[in-house]
Amino acid sequence: MGLIHMAHLDVVVKLEMDLGESPLWDYRQQCLYWIDINVGRIYAWKSSVDKQPVCIQLNEPVGCLALSEQHHVIAAMKSGICQLDAELQPAFFLAKNPEWDGEKGNRFNDGCVDPLKRLWVGTLDSEEKHSTAALYCLSGTELEKKKSGITISNGLAFSPAGDWLYHTDSPKRQVVRHRFNPQ
Repeated sequence: MGLIHMAHLDVVVKLEMDLGESPLWDYRQQCLYWIDINVGRIYAWKSSVDKQPVCIQLNEPVGCLALSEQHHVIAAMKSGICQLDAELQPAFFLAKNPEWDGEKGNRFNDGCVDPLKRLWVGTLDSEEKHSTAALYCLSGTELEKKKSGITISNGLAFSPAGDWLYHTDSPKRQVVRHRFNPQ
């Protein structure tokens, strides 16, 4: 049995966050994005330029981030999915959240992009205990419900070959694998 060498890790950016998630690397911009969900913050950090990340405060919770084919940052927020401008402010909505009525309802949560560059994003039950949430696919500006009966949609990922979609409903504590045909 060989020796295990322990790597030394340094904290490069120390932050106090409520619920930090959705790291997104943009190789063209050489920028790391992430969010603080509940307080509605988006962070952008370029290690070669910034000692501290840029922090953008939005007026609502943000569930996840993705990149469009044009490398615009897309945010799935409580009220809907929008494209952000260069300053990371909402520029225009791509789709409204069908589970949010303006004052209450389920917000968008975790998401990821499929092999055809469509955003898959789920919602979570506002009380986190009822199966009222769903999983959606955004193609252009068309938002289509793909699965319902979810409590907290989380952990979306595609297999390297793109033939499986992995998804979890957090309270069930299990990962479900769905056969996936991109067409």
